[in-house]
Amino acid sequence: MMKILLISSRELCYFSGSFFLDCIQKELEKLCEVERVEFSETNLDALQACLDSDDYDAILDINSKLPYLILDDNSRFLDHLHAPFYNYILDHPLYHHPGLVFPLRDYHALAIDRKHKEYMERYYALQSVEYLPLGGTVAGNVTAPFQQKSAMESRKTREERQIPLLFTGTYLDPQMVEAELQGRGQANLLSPKSGDAISDQKYYECSKALIECWNPEAEPMEDALQNLLASHEDVRVTFPEVMNRLYAVDRYKRNETRREVLLAVAKAGIECTVIGEGWEKTELSSYPNVTILPGCPMEEIFDYMANSRMVLDVNPLFFDGLHDRVSAAMVNGAVCITNMNPDAAPRDGAGETPLLFYQASDLDAMLLKIREMLSDSSSKEWEARSLTSVEIASAQCSWNVVAKHFLEIVKDEKRRKEE
Repeated sequence: MMKILLISSRELCYFSGSFFLDCIQKELEKLCEVERVEFSETNLDALQACLDSDDYDAILDINSKLPYLILDDNSRFLDHLHAPFYNYILDHPLYHHPGLVFPLRDYHALAIDRKHKEYMERYYALQSVEYLPLGGTVAGNVTAPFQQKSAMESRKTREERQIPLLFTGTYLDPQMVEAELQGRGQANLLSPKSGDAISDQKYYECSKALIECWNPEAEPMEDALQNLLASHEDVRVTFPEVMNRLYAVDRYKRNETRREVLLAVAKAGIECTVIGEGWEKTELSSYPNVTILPGCPMEEIFDYMANSRMVLDVNPLFFDGLHDRVSAAMVNGAVCITNMNPDAAPRDGAGETPLLFYQASDLDAMLLKIREMLSDSSSKEWEARSLTSVEIASAQCSWNVVAKHFLEIVKDEKRRKEE
């Protein structure tokens, strides 16, 4: 039987890192032997067992801090492990450049977007990179672990759902990102063309130009930046560093798009529930048709989804991947309307998907689709899309599917080494 070591070295917002690792662990334990280590920078003793053991088939961490860990002899901790290490990157890799750039001995990555996978394969000395979207969680199965129900058993009818339209996600005023755009005191990166240091002002100018020219629904950020820097020679040499430096562009565009989309919904008079920090400080709070709730633990989000007829998804940097917000909405029977790339959508055997799609450049069309799906005259279509969503997500997007796929990735890597 295979043996997997899970390490939790970094917590994410709303404790989502621990939550996702819990979900993976629960399903892996049905398939193999699993051990888990909670890493703390103030307590390194927990990692000693990792160095002493050589019977793990793989080691997995989410957005890991471990690539930065250096031992007393100045060697990298990960180079002393006796198993392949998989860093599950849940954001665009540009955010994790410092932890991906090290040429470690047996270092692998998992990506939640195919373009993220291509990016890491192109710019980093990783042994392998695989596409592995996160799973969708069935409401109630987290808070009541001993009363597990299938997604279909848990699915509520249209009449039982009290929330017409749900959006989950935080908001940061783009104006607050302006300071990050203006520079972080890191004027030590080299210009790809001249070899001279790039000033904070140059980065700021590049950031503003990228914000103006980049359409996240038309191309990934790296393609837009490549076009912007087309006149530079050998841009690939420092391109990942430039991307990392311009991370605030993503934050700016993401929040700008979220605000535009939700403001359109509010002005249209559509009843909407928004869950996430920051929205109470926006003009959305003045609309009677909008209910704003503070951010909540991950496990509670799925209860809201199960009680919603529709879920609105906005995800600029997932150009060719499946956000867990979409898979969670599907597995809980909500009809999801998303601006994701339709090519990455889960589909049935006939190539059909229950998802609805929109573009931020045509919000009138988005509003029309929402109104039609929420109308009583579309109740039969809603029912069909809800049922199909649960069926497809259960078969393709469950945590059990994620766990099985990960073990296959590990087995494939083991076979590759033996060849």
